[in-house]
Amino acid sequence: MTHKWMLRVVPVAALALAAAFARGETVELRSGEAVVGSVRLEGKDDVVIDAVYPSVEVVTVKRGDVSPESMHAILERLAGPADVAKRREMGEFAEEAGLLEVAVIDFTIVKKLDPSAAKDMDGRIKRLNEMIAGGVLLEAQELLDDGKPNAALMYLHALREKFPGTEAAKKADGVATAAHKAAGASAEVAVRTVPGTDAPRVADQVEAHAGKGAAEKAKIGGHVGSNVAAQRAAERSIVHYESAWDLAKTLPVTSSGDASLDARIERLRKSTKTSLVDAYLTAGTILLERRVIASAEQYCNLACELDPENKVNHRLHALIVQAKILGYRSGGSR
Repeated sequence: MTHKWMLRVVPVAALALAAAFARGETVELRSGEAVVGSVRLEGKDDVVIDAVYPSVEVVTVKRGDVSPESMHAILERLAGPADVAKRREMGEFAEEAGLLEVAVIDFTIVKKLDPSAAKDMDGRIKRLNEMIAGGVLLEAQELLDDGKPNAALMYLHALREKFPGTEAAKKADGVATAAHKAAGASAEVAVRTVPGTDAPRVADQVEAHAGKGAAEKAKIGGHVGSNVAAQRAAERSIVHYESAWDLAKTLPVTSSGDASLDARIERLRKSTKTSLVDAYLTAGTILLERRVIASAEQYCNLACELDPENKVNHRLHALIVQAKILGYRSGGSR
C-alpha cells in the first residue's frame, strides 16, 4: 500500500549496513529522514521507493521532499550516459537547488556530448563559477571579520587556485593583504605568564590534561572512523587538550635558572600545541566523513589559527571547501 512517508531518523551506520545487505539506494529527505530501497519516478512529482529498510513497504514522496543531493543522484542513476536532454535537465535542477558545482559538472558533460551547445554551456559555466568564487570570497571576508585571519587566508588560497580569472579572485588580493596584516598583529599579542615559582605546579596540570586528552584519543581507534562514538571521543579529547594548551601558554618563556624545568616547559609548549592541532584535525576529518560540514570546517579553522602552515589541514580544508560547493549543507556547530 502506498502512503505518506513518516519515519524516525535512521543512523548513518545502520543505513550503510542496510544498503550493503539490500543493495538498494539510500534516499535522504529534507527532514533528515532516510530510506533504503529500489527507486523509480512516477509522473512529474512522485518518487516511489520499494523500501527494504527499516521496513518492507512501498513509499511515495514528493520530489520537493527529497534532499537536492539525493534527488540529483536519483536523476543521474535513471538517465542514460549519453542522454543530453536528461543531463541538461540535471544541470538545471542542480543550479536551481544551489548545487552549483554539480551544475558545472553537468553542463560540462552536456558540452562534450553536444558540441553545438558549447557556447550556451560556456556562458552558464562561467556564470556559475563566478557565483561559487564570490561565495568563497565572502566566507574569507567573514572569517577575517571574525578574527580568524589565517583561516581567511586558506580560503583565499583555495579561491585563487580553483577559480583563477574570476572577479572574486581579482578582489582576493585586497582581502589577503588585510588578512596577512591581521595575522601578524594577532601573533604579537602576549599571554600573561604565571610566576616562576608556580611553573612546576602549572606544568603538572598541563601534563594531567594532556594525559586525559590522549586517553580519549586512544578510544577513537576502537571505532569506525565516521561513527558517532569516534566523534564524541575526538571532541572530548579536544576539551582536555584545549585546557592543556591554555595552561601551557601561561608558562614562563624566560629562563628560570633551572635547566631541567626550562626544558620541560619548552617541551610542553610544543607538544600540547601539536596535540591540540592534531585533535582538531582528527575531529574535523571524522565530521567531514559524517557530512557534518559546518563543524568540520570550524575545527579546520581552529587548527589553522594555531598552525597556518600545516599541510594536513590544508588538504582537509580543500576537501571541506569541495564538499561545501558541491552543495552539502549538513549542520552542526561548536
